[in-house]
Amino acid sequence: MNANIIREQSKVRVELIPLKGIQIGTEDKVQFGQSKEAVKGILGNPNTVYDNQWYYDDLEIRIDFDVNDLVEFLEVLSGPYCEKIEPFIYGKNPFELADTQLIEFLAEMNNGSIDDHEAVYGYSFLNISVGIWRDMTSKNIEEMIYEVKEAGNYDLWKEELEMDLERTKYFRTIGIGIKGYYEK
Repeated sequence: MNANIIREQSKVRVELIPLKGIQIGTEDKVQFGQSKEAVKGILGNPNTVYDNQWYYDDLEIRIDFDVNDLVEFLEVLSGPYCEKIEPFIYGKNPFELADTQLIEFLAEMNNGSIDDHEAVYGYSFLNISVGIWRDMTSKNIEEMIYEVKEAGNYDLWKEELEMDLERTKYFRTIGIGIKGYYEK
């Protein structure tokens, strides 16, 4: 299966393999150190290019290239509610694990140093070069709810705020990089 082929209704399995790359479905692999030409041969043309970042909308991923145009980072962008893919890392869907469960799971797999200088929003598991990130927490949304209620506009924003509150139980992205990627 060529990942560039239009996908069927079912979600495509994307396995993140720390320190190696990703497996798409059962055949396609994008590995660290591959050239842009090799990636294009596997996945086709990206939907969006921004500097040395390629975005593939149908795979809900971003690929970063180093100064030599070699793959150095891969990120699933659409958590916790991926529409087109079903991501896995170490056999588990990271977006089915609540925030503390995912942190504990990756800490166990990492078995070493964790960069938590952006704690609650982001964590980097240095031994396995895995990073997770989210843009807001339940505390942020609870503060917004309080402010909206104080302003008398809660009914207007209730549905959106409740959806955001549910989403904050999970991380929004998970990325994997070459060895040492998160130590730069």
